[in-house]
Amino acid sequence: MGRILLLLALLLPLAAQAEPVLIDNKWVTVRKIVVTQDSPYVGSNRSHDAVLLMAGDGWLQDRSGKATAYHFGDAIYLPKGRRIKEELVQAGTLPVVEVVLKDRKAPHANNTGLALAFPRKGAHNSLNNRRVAVWVYSWGPNETTSMHYHDKDIVGVFRYDGPLKSTDENGKSTIIRYQAGEVRFTPGDRSHREGLVSGRQSAILMELK
Repeated sequence: MGRILLLLALLLPLAAQAEPVLIDNKWVTVRKIVVTQDSPYVGSNRSHDAVLLMAGDGWLQDRSGKATAYHFGDAIYLPKGRRIKEELVQAGTLPVVEVVLKDRKAPHANNTGLALAFPRKGAHNSLNNRRVAVWVYSWGPNETTSMHYHDKDIVGVFRYDGPLKSTDENGKSTIIRYQAGEVRFTPGDRSHREGLVSGRQSAILMELK
């Protein structure tokens, strides 16, 4: 019997390879998952809503057999209780970031007189519902955003090794060095402007509602 079970395990496709939990706090649990042809993403009948953020480009086929082309920044919203299976239908890998949404947190009141961080010029909105707003933004060379206020917490997924300079309302600047594929949680209630220091940088910036 043991040999039969071992043979079945070898024949069945593996679940997508998941890294250890990257972020786990009161609001979200975040994992990065690598989907391949042999390792599909399988979403269980979970008790929380979740979002899949595409951290690369590729074709995925769902349980019904429908194939969809996804690009960096695309997102799939998974209401609690929904079961899904997404298989990669091409050679290679597709990294996805799974964000499990836990407690809801109301946005901070904007009493600064500044514009909100989003929407902003050049930002593409790939998902917007009662729980999240997903934005894809690229920082251009020699460009700095206007001063703005983040009223929401953000889960960010960064595409390249590109440092950004953040300057607050008091003029204090900090250079933040992001690495390709890095995932960060940044609390809201902050004002700043930002610009690319060198190289290039794009990010998925998911606001929590």
